[in-house]
Amino acid sequence: MTDNYRLLFFAALLFLAATTCALPADEPVSSDLSIGEAIDRYIDVRLVAANVRPAPPADDATLVRRLMLDLAGRIPTPDEARVYVESNDPEKRQKLIQQLITSPDYVRHSAAEFEFLLKGYSEQPPSVHGFLLIAFQENRPWNNMFQDLMGESPDRQAAGNFVLGRLNDQDALVRDVSSIFLGMNIECARCHDHPYVDSISQEYYYGMRSFFSRCHDFQGQLHERQYGVVRFRPLDGDERAARLIFLTGQIVEEDLPAADEQQAKIDEENKQIGVLNEMFKDKKEYPPRPTFSRKAKFVEAALATEGQQRMAASIVNRLWYRFFGQGLVMPVDQMHAENPASHPDLLAWLARDLIDHGFDLRRTKQGIVSSQAYARSSRWSDATPPDAELFAVARVRPLSPLQYGRSLRMVSELPNWPVEQTTEQSAQRAV
Repeated sequence: MTDNYRLLFFAALLFLAATTCALPADEPVSSDLSIGEAIDRYIDVRLVAANVRPAPPADDATLVRRLMLDLAGRIPTPDEARVYVESNDPEKRQKLIQQLITSPDYVRHSAAEFEFLLKGYSEQPPSVHGFLLIAFQENRPWNNMFQDLMGESPDRQAAGNFVLGRLNDQDALVRDVSSIFLGMNIECARCHDHPYVDSISQEYYYGMRSFFSRCHDFQGQLHERQYGVVRFRPLDGDERAARLIFLTGQIVEEDLPAADEQQAKIDEENKQIGVLNEMFKDKKEYPPRPTFSRKAKFVEAALATEGQQRMAASIVNRLWYRFFGQGLVMPVDQMHAENPASHPDLLAWLARDLIDHGFDLRRTKQGIVSSQAYARSSRWSDATPPDAELFAVARVRPLSPLQYGRSLRMVSELPNWPVEQTTEQSAQRAV
């Protein structure tokens, strides 16, 4: 970009800032913008405020590689890259995005990326890959996928492995559910109150754990008992039973048996489940669903207004991190008041837009990669690069093992790949 062009571009940003300095998330005009337009409004206003000129747009060869890697999980073939670079169609970028996001490659790549996301911090996570392939093929909404993964949908066993595979470590289950879906890892509150968030106490941690405490494995399927309580000993008091407390502070009330009756009911239920298990080969009879499902109450709280907003913001932040290499909130699993977003209004706008459009992840991803911010060059000519949270220049992102592997496979199947360019060189240049 020449100096004159950069000055003109910066002047345009100054004009934009002067006319739209205040862009609160609830500004009516903002909801009329496309996702890409809203992103660029919020990002550009912050750039002007920081007196930072953004990097120029990436060249076509770079952008086609970036889009192919992010949406299809591989580098383009020489022919695909050549067609894009040589095209004079002003709509070629949007057409390529639409082509990729409706392709089988997009489904496979999205399923692979989300399986990695759903791994959480588990070293040997249960596989839900088959479920994800179907979900992305159908473009299933994220809130419905969440219900499926929690085992709370008509075909709940299809994805129940997410919970089922973590039942042997309830602490890992609480950690992964809270961090992946709600953007807040509360693991450190297991032994003491959260060191950075005053509102997150031990009671919150054990309250979240209580939602899943009755889940059990019956013949390889996820089921839930009618009875059972979680007890914990706070640092400043005596041992007590945990209440059902959602991450937002919502308390779910439950009628429990008297303390002297609880253990007897637990023992009787365990006995009945044992009998069903012994007779399962002949009768194929499963335990009944509880009249009060704690896990169902957790899903209900997550999909209520405040929980839904948190869940939407969490997945938006994860998608942003994937496409930019830097989240609007960092770390991505520490979304709380003491760790504000770099662009709080933008995050709120995107979360609200996701909710308003039925948790359509494909639409949100399409909007993000349509923005000017996404399409910036990764080259910075000045001596000192800007803060990463300004999104003034694209970050160089390493290829994931899956992207690298698919690119290698694709290249190996091409009969006319240029011999002077190795696969490794091509892959390294891909972002």
